[in-house]
Amino acid sequence: MSGSMPKLKLLAGPTALLFLAAGCNGVDDDPTDTDDDVEETEDTEEAEEAEDVEEVSLDFAHVYEASAPTHACGADLLPDALEEADIGVTAEIFPNAQLGSESELVEQIASDELDMAIAGPSFLATLDERVGLFDAAYAFEDEDQLMEVAQGDLGQELFGDLEESAGVVVLNTWYYGARHVTSNEPVSSPDDLAGMRLRMPDSAVMLASGEAIGAQPTAVEFEEVYTSLQQGVIDAQENPIPTISAMGFHEVQDYLNLTGHIQSSTQNLMSQSAWDSLSEEQREGLLEVFEDLAEEVSQCIADGDEQLVEEWRETGEMEINEDIDADAFAEAATEFFSDGFEFSEDYQNVAEGNY
Repeated sequence: MSGSMPKLKLLAGPTALLFLAAGCNGVDDDPTDTDDDVEETEDTEEAEEAEDVEEVSLDFAHVYEASAPTHACGADLLPDALEEADIGVTAEIFPNAQLGSESELVEQIASDELDMAIAGPSFLATLDERVGLFDAAYAFEDEDQLMEVAQGDLGQELFGDLEESAGVVVLNTWYYGARHVTSNEPVSSPDDLAGMRLRMPDSAVMLASGEAIGAQPTAVEFEEVYTSLQQGVIDAQENPIPTISAMGFHEVQDYLNLTGHIQSSTQNLMSQSAWDSLSEEQREGLLEVFEDLAEEVSQCIADGDEQLVEEWRETGEMEINEDIDADAFAEAATEFFSDGFEFSEDYQNVAEGNY
């Protein structure tokens, strides 16, 4: 893990050899060679300037396992993408919570103890509650609207406030997938979730979202969800489809209910000190790289969703319930979030298309 500033490496180069070669060639007094001498001098000066460029090395951490699209199609590709971009920035990746939990990574970014990290809106909401909008149930109709808001005026306002108040720079938003409910009984409406102990991540926004769609939200540590389902401690859980598969929840649940109640995302974060250390050209190049990787991650998730649903449908490992009363869910969530939350006005603005 880096300290409060990124590690800087001075690029070594053959500057001395250039001068030695020039001395061995001697000096030609023929005035007709003046232009050649000027060109050689300019080339040498440009070479010297290139040798003085400082390469910035950044540590980039997240909590996702190697097979998750966020890593496999995103973070893991960053070093090669930076090398190809040739902007004088390198990155070392630390996946699978090697440097701490999601909340700990956010704290490290805010305190300038880590260069870059990936974290979800619920964890950023601990620094600025309005960012919780991005994890509120039925805030967005689909991935396209989610990304429009994140990249539009409202999203940039929220992330700008986060940078100003907490020193956390949001480089980009990556799609994490639509979250769906798995259960042992079909879930088609909020009434079906009444009294059901639905595991939700232990954050205020996510627990509120579970309540908003009619369930009895129950916080359980992620690594304990499988056994909790198996032992009946909880009745259901919700996650994107690749996560359901990776964690084996399809082995202990009968139904995949395509509720799509949260269009979830993650944000790529950078500490203020690391961001400030970059040149304008490096900043622009880094933003372009993350934007390109966002497309890779999104496509990876779409392909994985389609493949897994089709596989489960064919094998019968899970019943795929597409009979979802989305209007009933959305109405319940809209009423729930209409008041009492820092992002209630933002939620309403998104519903009305004002973003």
